[in-house]
Amino acid sequence: MRIQRQLGLDAPFHVQLFRWYGRLARGDLGQSIFLRRPVLEAIVDRAEPTILLTLYAMLIAVAIGVPAGVLAARHTMRPPTRR
Repeated sequence: MRIQRQLGLDAPFHVQLFRWYGRLARGDLGQSIFLRRPVLEAIVDRAEPTILLTLYAMLIAVAIGVPAGVLAARHTMRPPTRR
């Protein structure tokens, strides 16, 4: 019960939601239960590796996809012609 009270889970759902939206509007995403630090701080810490991984993945996808698309376009199968 004490933890529920600390987390505000003892209030009705609509009250919890209203409070959460209010904190969200101020940029407060709350405290991480597992990391025991602010959620926004945890997101910022993991943003750089995530962005780098995304960029590398896009680079590989383009490096494979563009040549594959060019090859597919050059070697299209034409339908048989009617005489």
